[in-house]
Amino acid sequence: MSSKVYEHCLVGMPYKDFLTALICVDTSLKTDNDEAYDTLVAGLKENLASGTPAKTGLGLYVMLGNDLAQLLEAPVLRSLGPLPDVFDAGAFTKPKGDKTLDKVLSFIEDEHSRQSNVFSFFLFCNADYFRVIRVDQDGLIVTERMTCKRLSNFFQRFDGLSPAQRGYDATVRDVSQDSDEAGQAREALKPFISTSQQIEPIREMGVPTAHEGGDGLRWYHIWAPTIQQTRLLSRATRGYPAWDPADKKVVWIKDSWRALDDDLFPESETLRQLNAKGVQFSPTLFCGGDLPGQRTRTHEFVDALWAREFIERSCNNGLHRMHHPRIHHRLAETYGRPLWEFESSKHLLQILHDAFTCHRMAVSKCRKLHRDLSAWNLLYDPKSKRGILTDWDLCAPMPNVEACKEDPTISPLVQVPNSSGRPDRTGTWTFMSVKVQDADPHLHTVQDDLEALFWVGLYMIALYMPIPEATAIAIVDELFQSYTFRGGVPVGGDTKRSFLSGSRNFELEPSLESACPALTTWLRYYKKLTGDWLRYLTARETYTPAPLLDDAPPAPTDLHDYDKLDQIWRRILDHGVFMDNDRLNDPDHKRDPFHVTAVYRKSLAKEADRQVELQASARFTLAESQRAEAEARRAEMQRGNPKASIELGLSQNSGADASRGDILLKRSAVMKADKEDNGGKEGAHNDSRNEQVDEENEVFGF
Repeated sequence: MSSKVYEHCLVGMPYKDFLTALICVDTSLKTDNDEAYDTLVAGLKENLASGTPAKTGLGLYVMLGNDLAQLLEAPVLRSLGPLPDVFDAGAFTKPKGDKTLDKVLSFIEDEHSRQSNVFSFFLFCNADYFRVIRVDQDGLIVTERMTCKRLSNFFQRFDGLSPAQRGYDATVRDVSQDSDEAGQAREALKPFISTSQQIEPIREMGVPTAHEGGDGLRWYHIWAPTIQQTRLLSRATRGYPAWDPADKKVVWIKDSWRALDDDLFPESETLRQLNAKGVQFSPTLFCGGDLPGQRTRTHEFVDALWAREFIERSCNNGLHRMHHPRIHHRLAETYGRPLWEFESSKHLLQILHDAFTCHRMAVSKCRKLHRDLSAWNLLYDPKSKRGILTDWDLCAPMPNVEACKEDPTISPLVQVPNSSGRPDRTGTWTFMSVKVQDADPHLHTVQDDLEALFWVGLYMIALYMPIPEATAIAIVDELFQSYTFRGGVPVGGDTKRSFLSGSRNFELEPSLESACPALTTWLRYYKKLTGDWLRYLTARETYTPAPLLDDAPPAPTDLHDYDKLDQIWRRILDHGVFMDNDRLNDPDHKRDPFHVTAVYRKSLAKEADRQVELQASARFTLAESQRAEAEARRAEMQRGNPKASIELGLSQNSGADASRGDILLKRSAVMKADKEDNGGKEGAHNDSRNEQVDEENEVFGF
């Protein structure tokens, strides 16, 4: 988590420059913060009491909140133990095996993500100096060391800041918990919020709209996020079921930090286009846009002299300075239930086909390629039960039809190169196509998205249909999670390729055939179409024209467009044999895939432990049985039974084969018969036979 943050820290900003650029306040403002200052210093002294600060490097990391009164509360003063100042040049080289920097950055990242903040301020305080740290979604800016004598002056400045100047998001605000609207929101949102989150207060969240007056925001009631990405240097996506007090319905609010690029369409604008063109099964946009003034600023200081000097001084050899400005984006759209709550195998295929239809219409009507089909981006409407293909923020434009007609070399089913402002290789790793996961550069195509949709279906089948747990985990680990690094880049797809070609089989169909035959048919045909297309791509890549042989290049297979797959899919939905409630419906299988895989792994580990215990018990029982049998034979031998003597020797020699044992038993019988024929006479002949048996006993180990 912290490794990327480590590469996006800018350290050593002059304190005066920091105050001027990032803490803009009327310097004539004088406030009394002696109490806050004394509280911090007292906590620092207590933390340093166990050793000499210069040697132990003990210190405090403090998050400065919206209200300075928070500084007086115990939870704000947080000690991270015997830590050095990780923002020193020497410590920042991150020695191998040293987890100190990761620990500090994880704390900062975690505390920043807990608040509704555009950015955050932290203090690092040691015995005789402090640093101020500013955090946003693009990284950290850290000041030079400053003597603690200046700390009181800093508090005076900080106290003069408004909540928004301290980083607090003014578009999220508190409401009276006793109001009628808060009560309505609580009642409406309760089915969607986990019990542990219901201790949170109801708040209001503003969503930008061009159609509303006033502050340009439409206000919704939220309770707690059901999706929350906490990492810095990311889109930091949060998702909220929200109550619309005007229309009296539940909607979905998506809150994220999108990359700021003039060539990129915000997701809200993409949804407006999809809605305007009548694209079915896309989310309905109620309002949305960029939040005014809420942008990252870390990138502004990348080329400052002090930042460059830090990079050189820290000996980080390529501590990269690639910072990307981001802007806060928020939208309200149709609320949908997650894919894994599908009701039956037919419902699953219907949701997937609705997403397929949405994708097809977006390509044909809007020339938009989704590029991130995943189990988390497919939803369904709880009323109509029909699918919704959401999360269009990674989509890319495609060439227009006229350009493709004018230039036959331009494929109408491929994204425009370098058009999205994002890497061409994008999506969710679990569901990426074989070609996208490959190390070679590859422009995203319609077929890549159709293959991703197949992997989404297989993922749901493995975890939520009656498939053996061991098979499900093997599919998750081998097909969806495996990867290797090549040149520092993760690559994969080998097992997916083997599965599509048939050389790797997980024995899925026998488990599915009796429970849901139509689903088995869909899986078989979709797999064949996808595998045929992959073989075509491989043949095309290796094709070399041979004019003398008059051979033709490989021809595209049935997946060259949507038609064949759509035809098969509709036929299965209309005429396939389905059964109601054929999915697993226990409480664990009502949860998300991560929970299900965790349950499966725990169950398999428990079963493995049980098998070890059973084997150990079986070995003990066998040993006891053999011991008792040996005792019985020894007793028989003592009573003069020669056969028991031979059997005892055989049982004690596990290495001797059965045929040798039979020979000895037969010879023993012959000896007994001869003895009886001779009337018990003792002679040289019997002596020699006994010597022969003794020799064979010695050879066989008896």
